[in-house]
Amino acid sequence: MRDLVNAFYNNRYAACLSLLERLRPALGLDLHLHDHVAALIKQVSANRHNPPPQPTARQHACLLLMQQRPGSQSRPLLSRPEAA
Repeated sequence: MRDLVNAFYNNRYAACLSLLERLRPALGLDLHLHDHVAALIKQVSANRHNPPPQPTARQHACLLLMQQRPGSQSRPLLSRPEAA
């Protein structure tokens, strides 16, 4: 499953579709996924022909800065002020 997700996020849609087809019988048995397998394959196939735009250099820099801030993984991006 990890290879499938990595292939999708790295825009390797052919590999992703191949893995989805190989996992299709097992995914069909999953209580939560069985209704969505065909739509998932259709959407990945559509991305294969029309890939989403790549993030800009500025977006990459912002993401890197957010990841490098101390405690950024454990803190939510938006939080409510605590009551005193």
